[in-house]
Amino acid sequence: MTTTTNLEVDRTFKYQFYHRENSTWLTSLSFYKDEITYFSGLLSNVKEKNTSLEISNEIFIFERELSNLQSTIEGVTQSIIEEEWGFDDDATGKDFLLGEEIYSRHVGIRERFQETEKTFLDTKHRLYRFLCKAL
Repeated sequence: MTTTTNLEVDRTFKYQFYHRENSTWLTSLSFYKDEITYFSGLLSNVKEKNTSLEISNEIFIFERELSNLQSTIEGVTQSIIEEEWGFDDDATGKDFLLGEEIYSRHVGIRERFQETEKTFLDTKHRLYRFLCKAL
């Protein structure tokens, strides 16, 4: 293989890797959105059945957290979709130059996804503990 061929294979592999990572993230974010809907329903049921002030306050906090998390998920999802559109533009223009800008953008999205995932899992586990106490 020539050096030019090696560079083309390397760039193609990186795009494929980034695309695969984006696809995995989108699947996870979609699942998290579904879970948030489910959790919101559980909180509504608890709110109807348990009217104590302490429980009501905790429900309010969880509802706010879930709403904020939903917004964050939407933002990360939009960033991933926009990056994918950029990949399409690059492929159409045959401009497979996987430069520092694309790398930095992808790393930023990865960090945002990981932080969102961590927040989701933390909220989910705290919510489960709360539901065990409130039900």
